[in-house]
Amino acid sequence: MPDATIARPPAVTLVPADVGNSRATTVRHAAAINQALRGAISATIGITLVAGATESTFSDSRIGPYTYIGLSPATANAADALRSIWITTTQGRATINHANSPNTDQTFIACLLG
Repeated sequence: MPDATIARPPAVTLVPADVGNSRATTVRHAAAINQALRGAISATIGITLVAGATESTFSDSRIGPYTYIGLSPATANAADALRSIWITTTQGRATINHANSPNTDQTFIACLLG
């Protein structure tokens, strides 16, 4: 299976579970909650389908067997490809089944939930 090209957004600093100081931990948790309320939940990834193939795969630690992957086309060729796409997921990996196309710019923004 050919691997899709992926583009990850800038990394978001993780909130440490315990820094030894309860006030500092509370402040970090509040900052993380505020960031999530603003929509910065790090749930997206850029994906470009493999040209000349009928499936494209990619790996991400956020993917599980019941993960919903929503695709938003970023190019006109991606919008055309969208009507023939279905996705299967396993732990850590997703397979995007699609029509064979020579287009190299079938790029999507994917939202990973669950």
